[in-house]
Amino acid sequence: DLKAMMEGIWAQVQTYNPQADEDLLWFGYRFAKAAHEGQVRKSGEPFFAHALTVASILAELRLDVDTLIAAMVHDVVEDTPYELEDIRQRFGKDVAHMVDGVTKISGIRAVNLEARKAETYRKLVLAIAQDPRTVLIKLADRLHNMRTISYLKEDRQQDIAQETMDVYAPLANRFGIARIKWELEDLSFKVLQPERYFEVEAGINQTRSERERLLQIGNRDGYMVDLAYHRTSTRSTMVRTALYGSTSRSATRVTSSSSAPPGSACCCTRSSN
Repeated sequence: DLKAMMEGIWAQVQTYNPQADEDLLWFGYRFAKAAHEGQVRKSGEPFFAHALTVASILAELRLDVDTLIAAMVHDVVEDTPYELEDIRQRFGKDVAHMVDGVTKISGIRAVNLEARKAETYRKLVLAIAQDPRTVLIKLADRLHNMRTISYLKEDRQQDIAQETMDVYAPLANRFGIARIKWELEDLSFKVLQPERYFEVEAGINQTRSERERLLQIGNRDGYMVDLAYHRTSTRSTMVRTALYGSTSRSATRVTSSSSAPPGSACCCTRSSN
């Protein structure tokens, strides 16, 4: 339900910006929804659901209203008859600038292979963006596209996953957004090395009882187990698993073994309760 998604975004915004312009945010929603009317993604869901999910990811990062609107309308210029000037007239130059930047970043795929080398590509993205919020929109856009990548052809999945691993995960790291970096790496790893990914996942599931035991000990002794690390990577043999205070929520993390913090096998902090 698109309206329910939007209500969730607004509820999230109110938690960190109670003075936010509700009318402007809903105006952006109605405009983008109407612009994408009748369009569907390969998954069969409404095309606008993608833009709303991008906005939701950014609301979780506590971004301002202009950025959330730019997220909702970021595909309007590329995929509908509306032009950039239409965005500028309705939402102002900042939103239009971000939308233009996201559109240009998406167009980098058309350049030659030499320019696609990871570091060159990252520099191009940063140079085009100018406003760092543009990169954040693109990261959220790529994150949702990776979450739904299974609907694409296999060769396209491989290309996008490799680009994500080489370009967008490092960009997320550069911006200090570890959660997005880790998920981009996880999703890319699953596409690029599916057999190894499921081997790792099976190994994690086998240790569930041990994790439950550690959490029970932690609760009994007044400690809270915040994070446990194991690591794996296309370049290393270690699997990183984060425990988010519950054994029902764990995720593999693809990363370089050289970045593993000393003593990261288990990090415990005394509960304040």
